[in-house]
Amino acid sequence: MTARGRASTPVFTYDVAISFLWPDRAVAEKIKAGLDDTLSVFLSTREQERLAGQDGLSTFGPIYQSEARLVVTLYRPSYGTTKWTRVEMNAIKSRGLDNGWDFFLLVLLEGPGPKWYESFHLYAPYDGNPSDVLDIIGAIKYKARQQGATLRVLSLDEKAEREAAARDAKVRRLSLIRSTEGMQLAHREVQKLFGFIKTKADAIAKAQHNIRIEVESEGDQLVMRHNRCSIELYWSPLSYNLESGNVLYVREYDGFKALDRGRGSLRGSKLRAEGEIAFDIRDDAPYWNRSKGALDPTRLQTSEQLGEELIERAWKFVPRPQWTHGGPHDPYG
Repeated sequence: MTARGRASTPVFTYDVAISFLWPDRAVAEKIKAGLDDTLSVFLSTREQERLAGQDGLSTFGPIYQSEARLVVTLYRPSYGTTKWTRVEMNAIKSRGLDNGWDFFLLVLLEGPGPKWYESFHLYAPYDGNPSDVLDIIGAIKYKARQQGATLRVLSLDEKAEREAAARDAKVRRLSLIRSTEGMQLAHREVQKLFGFIKTKADAIAKAQHNIRIEVESEGDQLVMRHNRCSIELYWSPLSYNLESGNVLYVREYDGFKALDRGRGSLRGSKLRAEGEIAFDIRDDAPYWNRSKGALDPTRLQTSEQLGEELIERAWKFVPRPQWTHGGPHDPYG
């Protein structure tokens, strides 16, 4: 309290702090990019988490409990089950119970909202559309202003400095991707993806005896077959036609697609769709980038996420006797 008996105005380190599960970092980065010119935003990186070590509670807890004017959570049911999101969630819950929920905005990525956050409070849905991100950015700016934030305007010098920093970061990242270290990391990630697909297919076969996704792999090629359809994955290192340099080609076939084994045999299968997925590195972590020709931080997937999607796609395959548009299309770009 001040000398006149009135509550003092709180001082915040950040206008906005975003809490999220690591696989949802691409969405968080896109939101932050849309806010950086007008608001100060805290977005944790793996480097920050590494430096914090086991002391994350004292390092990150206060940011969400008192140091950020507005807290935004990218929520799905698994939020709060990891070490870092558990710390952040507990800080958010404590603040909400003590001071009310005006400081909080929930972005619903999947499933119902958390039980600790009443449904009548404000939340923003996200279905993966670019327009959803713009709507969320607008909602955050509006709510931040309600909480007393002032939207700033960058000077030309500040804008030029940010653009230069972004260009330098891009050059460093691409250099790492194309380095020997980056190549080795990409190869390990390909094998991780292939291993995940095989394990998932085996689990489906055990749980659903009437469903069998046949998986065969050799070297940098994997083929999934189900219901007279096939999906082929082929990793091509250092494909300079794409910016990243390391590309996973994905092709879908009507019919049985065999492993090439150097012979290029298709056994009567017909190509129906094809796409390219680039290998990417963000904060020293490997990802698959769903953009075609340019790296897009909003379209990143872990190997587990990509494997889940490909398995589901193979599971739902239905042979198509004719092309929809007269030729193969790209569902992966």
